Amino acid sequence: MRMLAAVLALSVVAAGSSAFGAQVLGVDFNSDSVTPGTFSPTQSGFQGVNVENGLGVSAISDSFTTDPSTTSGTTTVAISGVQIRSRDRVSSPTNSGSLTLADLYRDFALNDAADMTISVSGLKASTTYNLRFYVYDDLIATGSVVSTDQFTNTTGGAQPSPTVGSVSYGGSGAVTADNQYSIAFNATSDATGAITFDELNTTPASNQTLAILNGIVISTVPEPASLALLGLGGMMLLRRRRG
Repeated sequence: MRMLAAVLALSVVAAGSSAFGAQVLGVDFNSDSVTPGTFSPTQSGFQGVNVENGLGVSAISDSFTTDPSTTSGTTTVAISGVQIRSRDRVSSPTNSGSLTLADLYRDFALNDAADMTISVSGLKASTTYNLRFYVYDDLIATGSVVSTDQFTNTTGGAQPSPTVGSVSYGGSGAVTADNQYSIAFNATSDATGAITFDELNTTPASNQTLAILNGIVISTVPEPASLALLGLGGMMLLRRRRG
């Protein structure tokens, strides 16, 4: 029975690993919209990118030292648009239960338009990563308007079926779980080690809101061979037990 439990546990690990592996980088966009020059806290386990609300630049980027075995050793995250600003919702949300990312959800970068370009560079060339985007504004989420941000993979130019999904928030109350207002998907870097996306707010014009982004998590994707070996190991354990 114990051996069977071990095999089942290995199977669960293998299934879960098919989407993502080790975290490469977590980025939290911080804001000084409450007190200019004083930025909101960075989520624990993430790297902070300070976005000045009053500056209104067309692009902002920051570079971080990352594991050279899974990246080039330095990974850069950039966002661009008409005017990149930020917002800090100060005291909300609050960590409780399955929510541990309150500092990530409380603030965000935004573009003064419905769309925004996001790029991640300094990755391994032609390598698949898992990316999770967090999109949430507590002020809108607790109101009646439902806001939707759609993500399109624009890496290397036009894609055959580029839209990978969307995140909606509003009319459903405050966030209560870490990944409640996020979307995760796999994307393959181009020959230079870059991945790019377009984020578009598709809310009807009468209730149009801006493209916003709380943060990004980039993770490795295990090679199929690694998953196969893990599954084979479980089968061998079970066979030995039966023998």
